[in-house]
Amino acid sequence: CIYVIALEHGVEGVKKRVALFCDANVDFTGIVKPGDRVTTSVKKIFYRRNKFRAEATMTLDDGTVVLSGTISGVGVER
Repeated sequence: CIYVIALEHGVEGVKKRVALFCDANVDFTGIVKPGDRVTTSVKKIFYRRNKFRAEATMTLDDGTVVLSGTISGVGVER
């Protein structure tokens, strides 16, 4: 969300907004232990009028998916 807000409003626009997450439909399919490294990938589904929805996955370094699903939220001015 922050990246998309920056594309639309620039860096100053990001400083004036905060992202509020209002919905998450995710499946936790693994365990992340202290010291594990994870990679988070997010693909935009839509972004309109500061509202967004995205597909998200989180994988361990060995390729094991530990989280997948969708997240939604809204960017609001501070």
